[in-house]
Amino acid sequence: MGNVKNKQKRGEEMSVFYRDIDVKISNYKSELSKPLVIFERDRGLEIYFNLVEYAYRLDKHPSNLLENLVGAYATVTLVNPAGYEISIDEVEITEEAKVKFVITEDLTDELTEIGTYQLQIHVNNDVEGRDTSVFSVPSFNFEVRERLKGRKNELLDSEGNGLTDKEGYQLVSATSNKIINFSADEINKYLNSIPTIQGKIKDLNSQLDTKASLNEVVTKGNVDLDEMTERTLQAIQGGGETSFELLSIPRDNSVNYNKFDNSIKNSLFKVNKHDDTNIVRKGSVGSNDIYFINHEYTNCTIASITIKCSNVASGEVRIYDNVDGVLTLTKSIEFNTTNLGTLEPTIDLNYKCKSCYIGLTKTSGNVDFGEKNTYGMLTFNDKISESLNISNGTIFNNYSLNASVEIFETDIVKKEELSNYATKEDIKNIDKNLNSVFTVVAKDGTGDFTTITEAIANYNGKPIYIKNGIYEEGRINCDDKTVVMIGEDKYRTIIKNKNGLYGEDCLYCSNGVFSNLQFISEYVNGESTEIGQQNGAYAVHVDSNNQAEGTCVFNDCIIISDFNAAVGNGLRKNNTVEFNNCDLICRQEKRGQDFANGGMGALFTHNNHTGTGDNCPNQIIRLNNCRLKAKLKNVIRIQEISKNNAEAILDINNCLIYSETNGVTDVIKYGNYNSFDELNIWKLSDTSYGNTVKELNKF
Repeated sequence: MGNVKNKQKRGEEMSVFYRDIDVKISNYKSELSKPLVIFERDRGLEIYFNLVEYAYRLDKHPSNLLENLVGAYATVTLVNPAGYEISIDEVEITEEAKVKFVITEDLTDELTEIGTYQLQIHVNNDVEGRDTSVFSVPSFNFEVRERLKGRKNELLDSEGNGLTDKEGYQLVSATSNKIINFSADEINKYLNSIPTIQGKIKDLNSQLDTKASLNEVVTKGNVDLDEMTERTLQAIQGGGETSFELLSIPRDNSVNYNKFDNSIKNSLFKVNKHDDTNIVRKGSVGSNDIYFINHEYTNCTIASITIKCSNVASGEVRIYDNVDGVLTLTKSIEFNTTNLGTLEPTIDLNYKCKSCYIGLTKTSGNVDFGEKNTYGMLTFNDKISESLNISNGTIFNNYSLNASVEIFETDIVKKEELSNYATKEDIKNIDKNLNSVFTVVAKDGTGDFTTITEAIANYNGKPIYIKNGIYEEGRINCDDKTVVMIGEDKYRTIIKNKNGLYGEDCLYCSNGVFSNLQFISEYVNGESTEIGQQNGAYAVHVDSNNQAEGTCVFNDCIIISDFNAAVGNGLRKNNTVEFNNCDLICRQEKRGQDFANGGMGALFTHNNHTGTGDNCPNQIIRLNNCRLKAKLKNVIRIQEISKNNAEAILDINNCLIYSETNGVTDVIKYGNYNSFDELNIWKLSDTSYGNTVKELNKF
């Protein structure tokens, strides 16, 4: 066809899969000869567009509009399903006079890319290195669909039945195809202990920050008993006037929670449960009334309530916030014992409250109460009202609801109190015993592994302790595990990725606890990918179906991206993603998705977008005492994906939110909406307060 430039830089390698499609152009409309449909995460597909008929021609009767063009090349403009524009420069026109368009991974691997694309081809004429003319083809559509998704394989016992407490668990190893048998009691004991253990680790880490730093107290090499103080030796022996056992130097790797003395135990994260389910039934909740547990829950998280019913029943569990004696409905969850498969259902509440009451209503059946055990009852004869004056209720001190409530509390140890538990001298041998408590990563070879990737691949449940150093390992992926990862010093324990492309984050995770770490997706001239307006790399990416029913917590971390939001997050059902005392910094300026319109912000978050996004409650992202900063206008971007019966909550407290462009004004992007009030699924929590951006303060 002549001297046609081959300028497309994408998809230059030979592809196995291709498709020819005629683009018929008539009356300033483009019509494809066959539908163009691709699927999520498809890539490397070559589409050859043959342009026929158009208003502008070189010859009177061309078989193809691009035949006989000399020095021609194409560019492409895309508008993705989320409405963002993508420009692709220098696209090849083949020797057969067809426009070669390559489906690349960055077009199909993000939630915003599921749906209908618009595509427009622009034909450029180049004569002796100079663009002489350009014409554009009317736009047309193609579709990116979700891949087929179903339920994951269930764990079965040796008979092929569901797991039972009596027979134990039988798992099949994905790598060896061998059967692994576990005692049901052992597994249940371990699973039930995970939330408590994570809470203890979190609080201990916070307490140690107020003590000596590790560098101050570490002694390298072996320590002999002769080197210990008399007080430490007395502690080991359990004698003298010592009042603690935890920090006695273990000669047998035996440090565990049972060695805490009571004063330390009481300072940790606590699980409390009041249980009235052993009362003798005396009656049932009235059909027109609401019955409250006559107890004020304060400064805690209400995890769940278990109720007892004498037969099949349905109704609602309600939480009312108490402000100066006025109860206001803030959360309501329907229950049906038939659907739940038990007359004693446990209903997850996951509600953080300052002061609130828990009430029950009945639609059908019997929701029981009985003789008083722990608390009395408080009743109102109007179950419809969303606001009640507590003074108008009727108190029954001799009866209680047949229910148990589990709550979580934290009692923080003050700095001056911590000296009663341990001194610098008492913990000087912590480095010696790291390997017995943690899986240690050290670049200098003094730990169990030299890379974080190796530690995750061999994860055995022990927390991963990462010594100071710069770890450049590409994308660290642990989304299939619940891990605890602790850095030695957040300013010197650095996890870095310089690639810049979307999917090349520093960390991709789903559940666990990450503390004292720094994550940087860093632009380095000459080393990083020049992404232009493409979607770039987050520093931390939390967006996996494994998050459902789970929790992911970041404590005292620094998180930075030069290409995209510092944190990219998608929520799931009954899922909490939490940041405490963290720095989220977006240095995106003239690169990456949507930089011309204010950028992706320090935090980009969305509700569940998957096939399970319907009927998806309790999607929570929480930020406490964090600093969020961006070079461009947007600091926080919230995307709402239309789903049925879904609920997502932003709970944000005492956070500094700042844009170098806009300060603290107009720095929250709500998709196509203007505020939380206009959103259908997303809500601002009732306790959000103390933030530099006023619209994030509920009161």
